[in-house]
Amino acid sequence: SGLLHPIALVIALLIVTFLHMVFGEMVPKSMSIARPGPAALLLGPPLRVITIVFRPLVWLMNTSANAFVRHVLRETPTDDAGSTFTVDQLRAAVHESNEKGSLDQDETALITGAIEFQQRVARDAMTPLGRVVSVPGTDTVAQVHRTCVESGFSRLPVRGHDEEFVGYVHVKDLLEGHDLSEAIPATEIRRMGAFDADTPLREVMERMRRDLTHVASVCDPETGEIEGITSLADVLRDIAGPSHATSAG
Repeated sequence: SGLLHPIALVIALLIVTFLHMVFGEMVPKSMSIARPGPAALLLGPPLRVITIVFRPLVWLMNTSANAFVRHVLRETPTDDAGSTFTVDQLRAAVHESNEKGSLDQDETALITGAIEFQQRVARDAMTPLGRVVSVPGTDTVAQVHRTCVESGFSRLPVRGHDEEFVGYVHVKDLLEGHDLSEAIPATEIRRMGAFDADTPLREVMERMRRDLTHVASVCDPETGEIEGITSLADVLRDIAGPSHATSAG
């Protein structure tokens, strides 16, 4: 009979632990994953109350733990270290979600592109010079329109007499108030931007939007020679995945 109480205590602890794990953690988690919207609306208010009620206790526990780490262990405490993720961890989470069917291919490409956007540079979103579709400044409006139709691009770089880019044209500017047989009007040639090939894509996008420039040349940072052409559409498309075509050729 002396062992009944310890055995009963162990059994009671096992039952309580089992019920807590199943009904306190696993069932709510499964319900939240299956129906996140209703679960958030249902659990949000009580969780908010619990957070407010226990905030002083949580603060006291955090303060005590940080003081122990700082003064006894001689280490600098770091708050919420586990709530942040590295780029590799985010990429792995997206890949796992795709494999399990939570994300389709388009969603996976979009999220992955957004994650990697911080690490990409102008060279990653450019069309190499040899593949750029451009027009000479002597072309007529009709010829430019035909090139746009054949290439599928609405913005085309314009080459000068020395084959250097002097700007770019938007086909809609040429079709309004201009004769099809006249050469490209100089007033319709827009200024192109210019970026070093290693310029971060975020900076490229910000400067293009600020300067209202949709097409830019990408240059070798050492020699200054043009490596290719990029556009604002290319930069935005790069977020969703590798670019296979550009609005500037």
